[in-house]
Amino acid sequence: SDVCSSDLLKARHLAVARHLQETWGEEAGDVAEVLASHYLDAIRAEPDAADVEAIRASACQTLADAGRRALSLALGPEARRHFQRAAELTTDSVQRGRLLREAGMAAYLGSAYDDAVALLSDAARLLEQAALHREAAQVEASAARALQEMGHFDEAWERAARAWAAVNDGTEDEAAAEIGARRSALAFMRGDHEAALADAEIALRIADGLRLSRVLALALITKANVLAEVGRPGESTALLTHAVKLGVDHDLGDQLGRAYYNLADNVMAQGRFAEAEEMLTQGIEQIGRASCRERV
Repeated sequence: SDVCSSDLLKARHLAVARHLQETWGEEAGDVAEVLASHYLDAIRAEPDAADVEAIRASACQTLADAGRRALSLALGPEARRHFQRAAELTTDSVQRGRLLREAGMAAYLGSAYDDAVALLSDAARLLEQAALHREAAQVEASAARALQEMGHFDEAWERAARAWAAVNDGTEDEAAAEIGARRSALAFMRGDHEAALADAEIALRIADGLRLSRVLALALITKANVLAEVGRPGESTALLTHAVKLGVDHDLGDQLGRAYYNLADNVMAQGRFAEAEEMLTQGIEQIGRASCRERV
């Protein structure tokens, strides 16, 4: 009968999925799309079965795990594809928002900034609708970062301002520290040194207390750059030296590169060209090591 055929077809797809999971183990992410297709074919075989949602959730989780694995290997486009497919499968709007955020960050990693902004905007909207205001604000700040990379500084500033308004209630948590650091970097890019220093101080106070190494490094670099611009090179160099140490100690590949570059720029401004060249060489080596460790 058709019912028996459907049962058999569904069972076969689930059996293949189990076999792939057992065979590939921790490397199952490499066949995530094949795995997900078997889960979805099992659903199509019996769309009214009681376990449809559980099977769909397995497909979603498989793709999400594959996306995170691809992201750890710096495979932005592949990670983005997995996250977007996972987001399409979930019926939970909060989970969809978080998966779209990961898709947006993967697009950012792949320098697809327009797509990153679109994905992050959708993610922020879903999280805001779920009353996860601080989480949505952090996503808005990430969208501002992508806009900054595109050179849209005014729009980026507006997004960052909205994000800051959502978290500026006296709560000193990771969201406030991260958004404060992002606002500081944007203010510096806009030439507003006073605002850059004010926001950097907020981020530094919170990040230092909570031991948020990545945020701390970002705020230190921005503050150092402002100090260099206003004629305080000694303080700037001291802050950048500490940012480099944080980057090395905590494998902060992205911030480590910025810290080394700006520190070398300070040294070159003092006419110490050989020392600056050595710093840039060390920076490239350290960033390479950090990237390798992040991908393991």
